[in-house]
Amino acid sequence: MVILPLTSYAQPPEGSISATTIKSSTSDVKQTSTVIVNTTSPVVCFTEDDTKKIVVDLENSNDYREQVEILKEANAELEKQIISLKEINKLQQEQLEISKQTIESYQKLLKTQKEAYEKEIENSKPSIWGKIFAGVGGLGIGILVGLLL
Repeated sequence: MVILPLTSYAQPPEGSISATTIKSSTSDVKQTSTVIVNTTSPVVCFTEDDTKKIVVDLENSNDYREQVEILKEANAELEKQIISLKEINKLQQEQLEISKQTIESYQKLLKTQKEAYEKEIENSKPSIWGKIFAGVGGLGIGILVGLLL
């Protein structure tokens, strides 16, 4: 894209065609420059509004590039955080599984202790028949001692 001004004071490049008009008056010489057209490359012209829009878009493109770089950096940081969070989640899952196993073991231990205590209580209690025989035996001994005296 080439934007050509209406007037130029630059020297014409080699291989280009230029038209220069020299006007003579009585005492001074005036030179009027015209548009220089390079015949070896195509010429593209834009209106002033289009040119303004192109300049604004070009300026914005630099801002967009900077934003893209910032977003890439932020994205890389977020990906690192995701990896860290996945590792933390994995460790927490392992801890949870260990805790579940510990709870199950503790429940089995409590059940075993409960059964052992129940058996011990049952064994330490005299049975009802034992109490009846002890009572009857004591009564029988008392009666015998009473009869003997």
